[in-house]
Amino acid sequence: MKEYFHLQYKLSLRRLTDFGVNPFLGLFIVFIGFYFFSYLLFQKTEFAAYFYILFALFFLHKLSNTARIEFLSTCFKESTYRRMRIIENLFTCIPFLFLLIYKWLILETCTLLLLAIILTFIRLKPHYSFAIPTPFYKNPFEFIEGFRKNLILFAANCLLLTIAIFVGNFYLSIFTVILNFTFVFLFYTTPENEFHVWNFSFKPKNFLILKLKYGIIFSVILNIPFILILFISYPNELLSITLLLLLGDLFLILLILMKYGVYPNELSVIEFFILVFCFPFPPLLLVVIPFYYLKAINNLNFYLT
Repeated sequence: MKEYFHLQYKLSLRRLTDFGVNPFLGLFIVFIGFYFFSYLLFQKTEFAAYFYILFALFFLHKLSNTARIEFLSTCFKESTYRRMRIIENLFTCIPFLFLLIYKWLILETCTLLLLAIILTFIRLKPHYSFAIPTPFYKNPFEFIEGFRKNLILFAANCLLLTIAIFVGNFYLSIFTVILNFTFVFLFYTTPENEFHVWNFSFKPKNFLILKLKYGIIFSVILNIPFILILFISYPNELLSITLLLLLGDLFLILLILMKYGVYPNELSVIEFFILVFCFPFPPLLLVVIPFYYLKAINNLNFYLT
């Protein structure tokens, strides 16, 4: 078990190195960014603790990946496997627990601890083959895979929207749409195999148009129920809601172009800094999007021509 955690530590440092940043500097930046975001979250909404638990469950959900659980359970005996899962779940929750304890949110702290432990006893091991239906066409594999893998998170987000509408909190309702876009952004952070790009008999321009078209259409489909509910619940905020949808799609366009601008590599720290920097200054998208469009065209010439 000790060797397993040592290996995970080494892999984490290597991922940061591959990301283009010094591992320890990267950990420091992540630490500062996490608590700065936490500070803003608790300043802006009274529901921050619930968001915190939702964020923590997102990371715990990733650790509970079915293939990963099956692999670990075959490598370790049951008692070792159980202790190991409890330790890694609790370790993952530590940053969230620190702030919840600092805020004296004892009930929320205990809830997160309990959920972290309960998740170690849950194994999503289906005994039959069943393809979860999606509202997406077969071509945009990013949406099909992403939706099925994160179905629980989408369901939790729907519940969060229901709560937001019930208590009449417009900003919490808007936050659920932002979460939806965040989930969609995650669909495009991992590059596909080169064969899947080469398999398209398109010119780079047509390939990008196809990817952008599907990305925008299906992000709208995913958000339409949320947007319609917001339109009905807050008819005086139609302009704000529409602008949010347009802004989210612009960031999705930028992310897709970034993905193929650095393909087959993963997005580096530079791209993530640009994305973060554009959030408070959306007009920068008018400059950054054309730049990465040209970069993606030049990069894809190697795979599509």
